[in-house]
Amino acid sequence: MDIKDRSGGVSRRGMLSGVGAAFLGTTLVGGKADAAVGTHGNDGAVPFQHDRAHGMSSPITDTIASPPTSAYVYKIVTMYDFEPFNPAGQKTWGGNGVYSAGTGTTMRATLDIPPGCLVRDVEYYIYNNSGSTFIPDSHIYVPGHGSIFSIGATVNIPSSATIVAARAVVTEQGPYPFGARLLISAATPSTGAIQINGARVGFTGAAAGVGTRGTPQRVFNSQLAANSTHTITLPDTLIAPGVMGIITDITVSGANGAGALTVFRADAGQPAQPTLHYGTSTTTSEITVQPSAAHQVKVHTTKAVHVAIDVIGILG
Repeated sequence: MDIKDRSGGVSRRGMLSGVGAAFLGTTLVGGKADAAVGTHGNDGAVPFQHDRAHGMSSPITDTIASPPTSAYVYKIVTMYDFEPFNPAGQKTWGGNGVYSAGTGTTMRATLDIPPGCLVRDVEYYIYNNSGSTFIPDSHIYVPGHGSIFSIGATVNIPSSATIVAARAVVTEQGPYPFGARLLISAATPSTGAIQINGARVGFTGAAAGVGTRGTPQRVFNSQLAANSTHTITLPDTLIAPGVMGIITDITVSGANGAGALTVFRADAGQPAQPTLHYGTSTTTSEITVQPSAAHQVKVHTTKAVHVAIDVIGILG
């Protein structure tokens, strides 16, 4: 049996390395943010647009977020989550994000770090019309300590007339103690030259990202012809929003000779190397694979063989 680690089916041992990123963190307002929200009003309230039917589908179709990284799970903080660190500062909406009117101060939003996670990157969405390069930073708060600690997520954000996306690779990735919180921060002057639109944080390695099923769910059980490829559509009840991959037990039986089975994402090309090799005896292997956006995987076999696939866990 030869189970490989690649973009199709991968072994449990390397399950996170071959799983695509969650469909999170890809809908932030981009370079057209001024068109996405109204520009009247500057009192910190959500602006109302008289020319838009509220409650209808969103007209926002673009994004400045970078493509998600494979195996990363993302959390997002928006401009509504940021508050001024200095109590004298007044949180104010400026047309591209929020800043602190009255006095300049650091604006901070916090989020929990999933236990056991590594903090991999922070992608800031910031409007910088100051005429100079702006450098935000983010920090860790750990319960029981009187200080906060930089995670090394610094990056240059150039001056621009639109919101800019800037991704920083974190140098102090953790893991951090239970209860640690990440502070996404940026100092904004009272002029509104710097406005924070939001940020996306990428994590890996959380044990909470793997869920096992109490009872395996069979999604395929049929005979496959030699040199054939079959597409399997997974049920919506199994692939909920945020699920990145499935952990499966694959059982092959009844082959009349040595063959190879390849399991891979349905919208990707078939990998050159098979997922597993089998003989004439019944063989069961645990395989992790990423479904396509249409909740489909493909199975290719070189010999006529009976294949049964049971989903025993999910990644998400």
